[in-house]
Amino acid sequence: MSARVTVQVKMPDGSAAAGSELAATNLYATDPRNREWKGSTGSDGRFTWARMDTGVLQSDMYRIKATYIDAEGVRWTGEVTDRIRRDVVVNICVNPSYLGKLSIPDVVLSNIEKLPEGRTLIEGIRELEEALRGGMAQSVVVLCHWALEGLVILKARTKDLWKDDWDTKSLGYFLDQPEVQQIVPDELRRKARTVAAVRHPGAHFMGKKTSPEEAQIAASIVRDVATALYARV
Repeated sequence: MSARVTVQVKMPDGSAAAGSELAATNLYATDPRNREWKGSTGSDGRFTWARMDTGVLQSDMYRIKATYIDAEGVRWTGEVTDRIRRDVVVNICVNPSYLGKLSIPDVVLSNIEKLPEGRTLIEGIRELEEALRGGMAQSVVVLCHWALEGLVILKARTKDLWKDDWDTKSLGYFLDQPEVQQIVPDELRRKARTVAAVRHPGAHFMGKKTSPEEAQIAASIVRDVATALYARV
């Protein structure tokens, strides 16, 4: 038995995801020749398999995955698992497979790297970028917290404002110090505190989960603080 299966791939805004690569897998196929089905959507975001195997002998349970790469190289994915028993249109909405980009300007990164201990901070920022690409929300928030600490500490030391007894203090503590208030604008200090709040110690033992939105906001705060403090040195 066979069915005509059309896949429609769309972006979250409803526009067609043209050029999406499709991979359909018959989950219980006994014949390897009928297990994997490939395709690519046209300009309308659609692709049709005219005679996809179904029925008792070859199984009718399929997983269909769509992968779309946009003009900026961002990878979007989506999938549907369902029984295919008759002619059907399968709709798939794709979403980013990672949380986004940090997008700190190159001149800012260069200025940081020139400073004492700047290379160590850059390594932490690169690790944060990897976590963003991997979609690891909790890791992103933790690394954002560390990055904010590093950005503020490095700037305070460069300005000879840092106090040795602050080394064991928290991000929230030294954001409130008059010396740090001289170099970090009020609005950015307020935003940085939100990252410290999301990463509250023990939060996950109390059942708290880090959402992708929280991770994206934390990363944008790191970008804004880095740009404000190191656009010029």
